Amino acid sequence: MASTVPENVTGKELAALLGISARRVRQLATAGVIPHSGGKGFPLAECIQRLLDHSREGADTSPAARARARFAEARARSEELRVAMQQRDLVPVDMVIAFISGVGGDIVQELNGLPRRISRDPGVMAKAKVEIDAARSRIVERIEKALANARKECA
Repeated sequence: MASTVPENVTGKELAALLGISARRVRQLATAGVIPHSGGKGFPLAECIQRLLDHSREGADTSPAARARARFAEARARSEELRVAMQQRDLVPVDMVIAFISGVGGDIVQELNGLPRRISRDPGVMAKAKVEIDAARSRIVERIEKALANARKECA
């Protein structure tokens, strides 16, 4: 016994054939995913083809779907950060800044006293001081740059 497939179906019939609600059929039509022929109803073959194409594209691009996707991404990122914190893979920025500042200050302080520890000869001390001052300036500049970048990255 052969059955014929209707060319056009009502929204309720299409919903029943697809296993979705009539409301969802209306949403898909409003979004332009499936065609609607006004008083003639829905062209069955074209609706099925368009739904298959839509499904292959994975395209629920409604604002609500995009919002759900952003929320899911944010929740996943939050979970990644929580796990990283538990595994001690993350360090608070303030702690890093304090560490860099402290170590940098210690280095500069050690360099300041170095000429006196090298020699008591005023000529040698003066030459060492010039070189150490230049090195200290470069170190301070690098530390300040690293701190500024750290602050900028975390702002």
